[in-house]
Amino acid sequence: MKRKILWLLPFFVLLLVGIGFVDWGSFGRLSDFDVGVAGDGELDAVLQRIRDEEGVPALAALLIHRGKVVESGAVGVRAIGLPERVTVDDRWHLGSITKPMTATLAAVLVQEGVIGWETTVGEVFPDLAETTRPEYAEVRLDELLAHTSGLAEKTPNPIVPNSSESTTPLVAQRRQWTSELLALPPETQRGKHLYSNASYVVAGAMLEAVTGRPWEELMQQHLFTPLGMTATGFGPPGTVGESPDEPRGHRRVDGNLRPLQPDQKADNHPAVGPAGNVHTTLSDLAKFTAAHLAGLRGEGGLVAAETFKELHTPATGTKYALGWNIRTHSHSGGHVLYHHGTNRFWYATVWLAPERDFAILIVTNAGDAVGQKGADVAIQAVTDRCNAAFE
Repeated sequence: MKRKILWLLPFFVLLLVGIGFVDWGSFGRLSDFDVGVAGDGELDAVLQRIRDEEGVPALAALLIHRGKVVESGAVGVRAIGLPERVTVDDRWHLGSITKPMTATLAAVLVQEGVIGWETTVGEVFPDLAETTRPEYAEVRLDELLAHTSGLAEKTPNPIVPNSSESTTPLVAQRRQWTSELLALPPETQRGKHLYSNASYVVAGAMLEAVTGRPWEELMQQHLFTPLGMTATGFGPPGTVGESPDEPRGHRRVDGNLRPLQPDQKADNHPAVGPAGNVHTTLSDLAKFTAAHLAGLRGEGGLVAAETFKELHTPATGTKYALGWNIRTHSHSGGHVLYHHGTNRFWYATVWLAPERDFAILIVTNAGDAVGQKGADVAIQAVTDRCNAAFE
């Protein structure tokens, strides 16, 4: 059974470190070509066709079905103008796909009794009471993770230094930034959904405050190591040099995509970490995604089944759970959980379809509308390949 690409997800303006939503109600025809069947060995050819049409430097994908990797592929170059080709083992910047990871870390700590979903900003930061707006004092951890705290959509420029060479510990930087954020007027009323990078900075600072350890160490100990994510880290992947050892992010200069060295200029301020600066490989990301797919089947693992359910249940009156967008999508068999991410130089998508028990991971090293469009078309192509193989 052969499937064809018939629609494309619409464009949206990219946020600082990710996309908070997608409007599923409007699709447009892009192209009409045969995408084959999952497992037929043609995934690279399909990705190459999409890469050629959309103009992304590189494109990679992985499909999980019933807890197992069915296929993965990677095409293109690590940096435009250089010969090094991407591989399925390369590392990619995830942007806001870090958010479901931070929420999952919070779930582990909640389950361990270190913090509670209902723990408030005021309880964790009593020393900031004089400067914290009264609207935030009773805001809970789960409200920050569900984007219903009322905090601003984007993070303002912080007082803390914007340099990876700063000697100020990141914990102190995030705490300083948190104090600034909590002093700002709310952008919307508490309980109303507003996608907010700032809320995840505050949530990360709360986890650091109750544990006394940096968010990065907490992620490594409680998430990456238990899941076997040995190739996962923070910031731009790779080392600075003439020949790229990992995919490099690209920015648009005079209308053309140009590669960036993997230094601090290729990422957001490191204090934004809990909102979006993880990098990883497709296989490592698959381990994280498979854990959540198992949770959607009612199974425990990293956390108990009931805790997974809390992570996957949307906040009242919203379509966002704790780190996951939720929408109905008939082509994927029902409802889907997903998140997109970009720091403007890479683009990534994670897509979970629990009714059909599959998940799709897409990454590319272009973060503007070109990267988003290429990822959107790839999501449709791999979904069609999966449906053709397993319907």
